[in-house]
Amino acid sequence: MRAFLNRSVARLNEMQQAMLVRLEAGQVPPKYRDRMWREYASGRYYCDGVAMDIPNDTGEMVAYQPSESDIATRAWYVASLRNFGPPYRFTTYALLFVAVDVILGLSTPISKRSPYWPNGDAPANNPLQPPAGGGCGVG
Repeated sequence: MRAFLNRSVARLNEMQQAMLVRLEAGQVPPKYRDRMWREYASGRYYCDGVAMDIPNDTGEMVAYQPSESDIATRAWYVASLRNFGPPYRFTTYALLFVAVDVILGLSTPISKRSPYWPNGDAPANNPLQPPAGGGCGVG
């Protein structure tokens, strides 16, 4: 999960950089410029956790105010990174459990009873007993 989050943030950073280049070069139509600046600031807040100054409709710089959704998403992202950080507790415990299980399995003798009785005779209901007439069924 942590790798997925890191890849998502790396991709978001790439898209944010491309968006910033277009915004600063004036390649965005005026009717979309304000919205794109807010989207850019929202992405920066998600990745870095800081609010930044963005231009408003008149061109003056104003502080970006993250929405409740932005704050909740950032909180989830930070908590996810914290919970899925090394040493990946669940994976560590699972591997430890498997290792102990294998060691116990290899060190414990097989407890299944032999198909032969202690006196050497096979029990009457033994499926491994050769058929009557001797040998391998050849009579």
